[in-house]
Amino acid sequence: QSVDGRVNFSLLVDNFSFDNTRYVHSLLHYPLYRNSSYDVLRCYAPPNRLGVLYPKLDRQGVVALADTIVHRIEITAGDDVGNRSVLAFSVVRSEVFPAAVKPAGIPVVWNKPASYDDGQMTITLPARVLYESTFLSVLERPRPKGALSPVYTLVNDQAPLQTAMTLSLKVDAVPTALYGKLCFVSYDRDSTSRTYEGGFLQSGRMVLSTRTYGTYYVVADTLAPKITPNFRPDASMTGAQRLSITARDDLSGIKRWAVYIDDAWTLSEHDPKSHTITHFFADARYAEGKTHTLRIEAEDNRGNRTVVSTTFVW
Repeated sequence: QSVDGRVNFSLLVDNFSFDNTRYVHSLLHYPLYRNSSYDVLRCYAPPNRLGVLYPKLDRQGVVALADTIVHRIEITAGDDVGNRSVLAFSVVRSEVFPAAVKPAGIPVVWNKPASYDDGQMTITLPARVLYESTFLSVLERPRPKGALSPVYTLVNDQAPLQTAMTLSLKVDAVPTALYGKLCFVSYDRDSTSRTYEGGFLQSGRMVLSTRTYGTYYVVADTLAPKITPNFRPDASMTGAQRLSITARDDLSGIKRWAVYIDDAWTLSEHDPKSHTITHFFADARYAEGKTHTLRIEAEDNRGNRTVVSTTFVW
């Protein structure tokens, strides 16, 4: 980007390490990105930035006009094979300034730690968790059915987090047997379905490290995974290449599983996207013309366990 022929901003997304991939968020105009299908790049470099991306920079790319004459702005974009497009336009500083808007929320300075504590929810943000200083809104919501803690929404539409913040939420008194079942769940503004977040119990509070804004509260995951063989008992598998089992968990997700044929562990694959556990017969040999027992064991991320047995003929 140039102002009257003088470059004040340049961006080169060329070569940086995988560990720094998340800094790509700092390039986007995040409100437009969230509300459209376009990746809208800013001609502005935030204070917390990856320096290698900006070969030339003046005032972080901000166009500051000191007078009221016409100035020419040119923005040039290019690809890896040399194609170029130029957008040029003129600007004039207005003598009318917009009314001041009082910001709402918790002020967070990008290079300083910040915290929030109302007795129920504690939020801890380390220094450099944000790309630039902003305000974070914290709103308490009505409790849905099954919530074992207050419900809070964390809102900041300006930019995501570069590193993790820590949430600590006071939990209702629950039986000791449920301690290991407690977990955070969340949903963002675009979804009403719950997402398992994990977390751990510490001194009567659930603690979670996360890089995502949204609505958070605590529930108890007490339901074991549901396991359903995709064939009838004593079904003939002669000549089949594989057998499959549907494995679903309503919340925390399947953590471990095992398949046993005739009480011997056998190799299997779990595909979380299709909710399927598959055993390929080519991986083992079985006596032909006989009935074999199949046992499937599955456990979710909160220790709920299911064991299902059936038979098949090979």
